[in-house]
Amino acid sequence: MHKMQPLFKAVAVISTLIATSTSAFALPEAQYQFLPTDTVVNNVKTDLQTQGIDPAAIQIEANADGVVTLSGTVDSKQQADTVSALVMKTAGVYAVLSALRYNDGAPIVIEAPVAAPQPDMPHQGSATPEMAPATSEHGDMGDAHAW
Repeated sequence: MHKMQPLFKAVAVISTLIATSTSAFALPEAQYQFLPTDTVVNNVKTDLQTQGIDPAAIQIEANADGVVTLSGTVDSKQQADTVSALVMKTAGVYAVLSALRYNDGAPIVIEAPVAAPQPDMPHQGSATPEMAPATSEHGDMGDAHAW
């Protein structure tokens, strides 16, 4: 029986190690906490206001996966980048899709297309000075000959 006692101790130690180490093989819990979409939108608005950005000009939408879509117009590219970075740090936001437009203060001018200039084309039956036949004082064609 003495020879079996060390074997039982070894089995007991191994069993204990296996039982306590199964947590090491378990899948890690999700580190992202999904929040309701209205909570995420409110969090984004609050964070933007805290940073001095008026969220009224920005449309903010969130889906159940924490993806926030931003659209609207801001003052500059730098502000668009700042807004996106702030939103990404907001509680409940997993990703940001930004469709923000910006205006750098210069008026936005949309010019109508202009047709390319066409060379002057003479109208039928009228002769332009460049196309008038050379005539002399007497009304004849002078040295102009038709070959």
